[in-house]
Amino acid sequence: MSFIPLPHALATVFAVVVIAHGLVHLLGAAKGLRLANVAQLERPISAPVGMLWLLAALGLVLSAVLVLTGSAHWWTAALPSVLLSQTLILMSWKDARFGTVANVIVIVPTVLSLWLAVWR
Repeated sequence: MSFIPLPHALATVFAVVVIAHGLVHLLGAAKGLRLANVAQLERPISAPVGMLWLLAALGLVLSAVLVLTGSAHWWTAALPSVLLSQTLILMSWKDARFGTVANVIVIVPTVLSLWLAVWR
């Protein structure tokens, strides 16, 4: 396998954190796509950027599903999703800065899994 083997319980906890982080991205999507008035997000979000928030959410949830199914390639969904997520967070820093903590939690095992996939 080309990923970090995790005990089932740890993989489940990791996946739940990733799913929760992905779901939070739906707030940016909802605001940008004018699906809901999200008062917690003070900065305006355009419709194209709202679509990017949605894309990040879908990618993060997909990567968590791949972790839960034991896929060795979960990191291929996680890496672009977390990079997009952090870019969006930087664009909305005042409102979304705490998402950086979740991205650090996701990026560490993602990069380790990528490293193992490349060097094995």
